[in-house]
Amino acid sequence: MSYNYSLMDEINPIISLALNISSNKGGYALLIGSGVSKTSKMPTGWDVLCQLINDISIFYNKKPVDNPIEWYQKIFHEMPDYSSILNKLTKTPVERSLLLSSFFEPSQYETRQGYKLPSKAHKEIAKLISNGYINVIITTNFDRLIEKSLFDKNINAKIINTPDGAENSSILLNLKKPLVVKINGDYMDLITKNTKQELSSYDSRISNLLSQIFKSMGLIVVGWSSLYDIALAEALKKNTCSSFPTYWIDPYELNDNAKNILSTRNGSHIKDNADNFFACLTNLIGLNKLNNDSFKIPKIYTKFIGREDDIRSCSNLLFDNRLVSITGFGGIGKTRLAIAVLELNKSSFSDGCYFIDLSQCNDNHSILKQIVKYLNITESTEIPLIESIFQSIANKELFMVFDNCEQIIVPIANIINTLLDNCPKIKIFTTTRKPLKLPYETIYNLGPMNYPSETEKTILNFDSVKLFYDRAKSKLNSFTINESNSKFIASICKKLDGIPLAIELAASRIVALSVDQIDSKLAEKFKLLSDSSINTNYRQQSLRNTIDWSYGLLGYKERMLLQRMSVFSGSYSLDAIENICHEDDTDATEMLDLLSELIENSFIIKKTTFGSEARYRILEPIKEYALEKLGSNIKEYKQKHMLYFQSYMNGLEKITKSKETIIACQAIEKDYDNIMAALEFAYQTNNKSIGLNLIYNMRFYCANKGFIKSQFENYKRFINLDSQIDDKILVDCLNDYAGLTTIFLDMEESIRYLSQSYKKAYDIKYYDGMAFCLYSISSYHFVSQNTRDIALNILYKAKVAALKEPNDTTMARILYAIGRKKHQNGESYLVLTDACDKAIKYVENKYPHVEAYIYANTGQNLLQSNNDLSIKYLTKALSITEKYQLNRLKIFCYECLGDYYISKGKPEKAKQYMLEVLESYKNNGMISQIIYSMLSLANLFIQEDHYKAMSYMKEAIKLSIKEEITEEFVDSVKNYIDILIKTNNIQNATILYGYISNLKCDYISSNDISVLLDDIKPLLPIDEFDSFASMGKTLNPKQILLL
Repeated sequence: MSYNYSLMDEINPIISLALNISSNKGGYALLIGSGVSKTSKMPTGWDVLCQLINDISIFYNKKPVDNPIEWYQKIFHEMPDYSSILNKLTKTPVERSLLLSSFFEPSQYETRQGYKLPSKAHKEIAKLISNGYINVIITTNFDRLIEKSLFDKNINAKIINTPDGAENSSILLNLKKPLVVKINGDYMDLITKNTKQELSSYDSRISNLLSQIFKSMGLIVVGWSSLYDIALAEALKKNTCSSFPTYWIDPYELNDNAKNILSTRNGSHIKDNADNFFACLTNLIGLNKLNNDSFKIPKIYTKFIGREDDIRSCSNLLFDNRLVSITGFGGIGKTRLAIAVLELNKSSFSDGCYFIDLSQCNDNHSILKQIVKYLNITESTEIPLIESIFQSIANKELFMVFDNCEQIIVPIANIINTLLDNCPKIKIFTTTRKPLKLPYETIYNLGPMNYPSETEKTILNFDSVKLFYDRAKSKLNSFTINESNSKFIASICKKLDGIPLAIELAASRIVALSVDQIDSKLAEKFKLLSDSSINTNYRQQSLRNTIDWSYGLLGYKERMLLQRMSVFSGSYSLDAIENICHEDDTDATEMLDLLSELIENSFIIKKTTFGSEARYRILEPIKEYALEKLGSNIKEYKQKHMLYFQSYMNGLEKITKSKETIIACQAIEKDYDNIMAALEFAYQTNNKSIGLNLIYNMRFYCANKGFIKSQFENYKRFINLDSQIDDKILVDCLNDYAGLTTIFLDMEESIRYLSQSYKKAYDIKYYDGMAFCLYSISSYHFVSQNTRDIALNILYKAKVAALKEPNDTTMARILYAIGRKKHQNGESYLVLTDACDKAIKYVENKYPHVEAYIYANTGQNLLQSNNDLSIKYLTKALSITEKYQLNRLKIFCYECLGDYYISKGKPEKAKQYMLEVLESYKNNGMISQIIYSMLSLANLFIQEDHYKAMSYMKEAIKLSIKEEITEEFVDSVKNYIDILIKTNNIQNATILYGYISNLKCDYISSNDISVLLDDIKPLLPIDEFDSFASMGKTLNPKQILLL
């Protein structure tokens, strides 16, 4: 936690504490609990008790028990306590020492990791004691971390861990050295306090000593909860100090017991953890004045942008681990992050912090020479370099960063291993493109900066954009981010995959190019992204140099695999890699080894986003580099890629329309980028068959995700390609495309494709294709009152065809359509519900898409004839769409429910559904549906918000003018007239009447004009009506928007 030291309404309590401690040395005592030892991974007495019982239980049960305390009571018929269990397990002090040392003393591995050693808080406490600010420590802990931290500072303290030690009542008066009171004992003592009963009272000698301390001294409470040490809590409440306050340090809200104690002692709560608090306190007092000669940290002259989470995470790792390797690809920002962590934490390492650049080293000797140089160690001809280093830093508390380790992995790993073994107080960070593979090494893999999507509006929230802006601004002071260039900046950051070096190189071009020019020239990014002024290191003067360096460290087979993997897009599975990139001389095990090597060298990013399956990805610039290296083999591997994903999609087609539709859609979602890449390659190679096969197999996914506009566009590109294709695939695709054509073009165009489909299906005797085609054609004929009988006859023919090649989904659709047409022709609603029941039998619990479609259409058709029954079917449909995530059908249900609640006089409920409908249609680019949704919303808002109603209405008219859609335009104008009348704007309504009565088109009849005339004419004097109507006849469409 960082503190604001400026004066506020009240002085920050830590500032107040620092001032009081400085002016009253020895006036405060420390009370510390297990929270102070937490970061050292030190167990509490309770932890040890439970582990000991677990060890005992293994002899009984052959495995640990879930609840050790309950198990012990059940077996031994008594409550366990720390001392009695130790007495039962050990008979001599030596046995006791050996048993407990494994809990409280670090092993060699734990020492390397920094576990069970004094924490940052312990070390800062030792500084306070060494300088006389604190003389008394009370601790509830059994461990010896306080004693160790004092020993490291050569402080000789008096330790009281038994009542006998507190015999002298004048201890405080004659205090000649620091006092540590271990009120619950030491882990090596035979008598310790751990259970609730043991902690409920103290020996009178301990109580008297505590009373003296609490009455005469201020108190700093850290890492103690107050919940279990009952006698200690009571002593604090009973013995208050009027001279000094109490400060309670805890990062969380205090419990009620702690609050009660604090209120009796005139206390303040400081929200922080022990490590941060003591470091801040010693800084404020002035105990961390640094010797600049011991700090070799490079000066950086550009701002460090973003990465706050990474700095925080690495700083936390620093205090829990002795060796941390920051890994990641070249240019990702490893060095800058390491320097930031070094700078932030230098106050915690009094003996020095060193940044050691190893980029020019190539062997063991050159590394040691570099360490000696940076640490200012005098070389001796008498002893080896490594011995000189040991003699210099063996007992020092240092933080060292070894930068650029990837080309010297083996020698630097050996040196670091030796340093950590012989210098117990040092901490080491490395920056490397691959791990050192030491057993106690902690890996922090640094990923790219976050970047905005192309539709993101607030792009300045993203680190990559902040970096681009800062570096561009430094080159061109007048540079700003605005509405016109923000989309190009977002695109640049995305194309460069958030790689900081690449973004800096792109930003440096702002002197000569505009942002949109930089974006367009990224097609040749390796030519664009270079700048010798940005970095003195040759490897980072261009993006190509950076990748060249890393690529050069790979073996031949790793390079070949990387090249082949460049044909992938987005993320991909191990199965895809093995099938597409496999060569005959490489078995599966070796393939996995090669992939692991690429991951360790930071060329490939491994992710597990989708469930437990590992997914892999290449950063975009590396992908383009590897694709360039693939050269003449590009077509071969793109062909393999296309064939693999065609087979993959054919496999998913079998389950996409079934109850497993969610699984299928999730699978497609994972590989959507690859499927689109395969589709693009099919188009480039004029492969109509595979292209249409992929598109058709995507139909349910696109419908569920709302990608029907892109589905339509993809069909449009492939449907008229001149190349061979399986006739059945062509029929299915023509039928599907025709359905989309009714949405995005018109019914006539749809019928043209359905006619082609029917002819082809008839020629090859593909009866299911014929049946579905006839089913679709019937919808066209049913639109007109005059051709409804034709529509029914077509459906009967469709049924005959369907019986020759049974398909449950096709038959269900046809049976339902026959009942729906009869109902729309005037027959009872029972005909519709009966048809629904018959159709559902074919698809129930098997094909949720069709089941939901039939229920939803039944609900829609019942809105007019049986409103209350309608809601039953719509609810069923909605339930299925939500269960199986059928988003397109869900929106259709919402639209019907909107109409239902309008009919029920519940506009608020209707608005809720219609707003969802509008948003969905906007996302899908369904222009006609957008317009009609806006018209519905305009009528819903008219009563309460005229401005919003007018806004929706004008937007609908504007869109219909822009898209040149005559029918929707006429309907919008008619609705607009109606709203103008309702809002008593009769003059503008009359002008629009004049305009629409003068239109010559098929979408407005003489009857429509007559109805409008009857509505408006009585509302104005005849001469005014004629005058305003005449004005309307001179309007053009865009002038309507000005009314």
